[in-house]
Amino acid sequence: MESMRDVIQEYYHRQAFQDMKERQKALTANLHHSILANIINEQIFLLKPAESSWNAYSGFMDFYNTGYEMCFLHYLEEDYFISVLSRIYDYMAEHAPGIELYSIYVKNSLILFFEGYQVSYDKFDSFMRSLNPKVQSVELDYKRYTFSSLGKLLETLITKIKRYGIIYFMNGLQPVPTCNYKNLISKIEELTTILIEANGFELKSHLEELTAILNDISNTDFLKQAGSRILIKFATESNYLSSVDTTEYLMDLNQQTEIGGIRAMLCEKLNEVLKEPSAHSQRYSPFIEKVMQYVEEHLGNPNLTLKSIAENYLFMNVDYVSKRFSKETKQKFSNYITILRIQKAKQLLAEGHTEQIQWIAQQVGCGNNPQYFSQIFKKNTGMTPSAYAKKLNGGE
Repeated sequence: MESMRDVIQEYYHRQAFQDMKERQKALTANLHHSILANIINEQIFLLKPAESSWNAYSGFMDFYNTGYEMCFLHYLEEDYFISVLSRIYDYMAEHAPGIELYSIYVKNSLILFFEGYQVSYDKFDSFMRSLNPKVQSVELDYKRYTFSSLGKLLETLITKIKRYGIIYFMNGLQPVPTCNYKNLISKIEELTTILIEANGFELKSHLEELTAILNDISNTDFLKQAGSRILIKFATESNYLSSVDTTEYLMDLNQQTEIGGIRAMLCEKLNEVLKEPSAHSQRYSPFIEKVMQYVEEHLGNPNLTLKSIAENYLFMNVDYVSKRFSKETKQKFSNYITILRIQKAKQLLAEGHTEQIQWIAQQVGCGNNPQYFSQIFKKNTGMTPSAYAKKLNGGE
């Protein structure tokens, strides 16, 4: 009986020690997870990954001497990534017990990383490639990379994920979101500034980068906000867009409710705006430039014609001026001056002169004839000046 009591006591001591080790292991795992979560949250708002960020935690984790593996599962749809991740956890528990698995989900991509634990990962790679959900229409794309240290891995990881608006650093199977809107806004502002001055290959490259960022934003309101900032910047800092065109476009954009429709509108507008050379980069013959300048300065003159400009201002043959104007601007003078008058009228209506239709008619060269002004305005915009003003004011 005394021997049995000793055995029982020894058993309980061993069990208590094992329980303590398990609790210690769980605490260490939670601590490591919290440290990495802090590092990621700090780093995504910086321009470049800073090694000093994880130096502060070097007493708790090894960032420099232990190899790590990082895996990517691209095209994994949000509806299925939890079930796929659950299968990966089960595999690791069976084949690599004691190895902590960290996982991040960003739009349609699952990222895994863990401490290196064996020489060959052929079986692991085969398992990962077999995870394609049958219900998905697109096949998963799997890649694995080896890093000499956790610090090197973090540098690559943070560079890749900071372009996304919402980053989920998984706590087990529980997604914990980090909103990266501040960093995205800064990047969008930077790319828009570059696009205003860029051309050729540089323009195409940065436009693709900006389009990719917009495509990765999944929040409807934030996408509208980002699109508005881009277009307003184009309108205020370049000649790509007028303030009136921008106002009209943003009203249509804000009426959209589907994320796909908003993305399509923004990408189409960006391609449309940047496809044509902006007004500040256009070069016309000196006398055509003079015609345009004269028209802008005398737009309120109802008797403004190309004939009067050619004969009384340029002292040139009107037929020759007309042909050169059409060839260089790709439009007739009559169409050009009508567009300018409509644009000017829209601007005046946007500024609040909604009760002064007769005065607006005079300012844009329609003389004392508000009825004629209303007719050409409706013909070109599809609505009367009053209806347009009502639209600008949200229907009021």
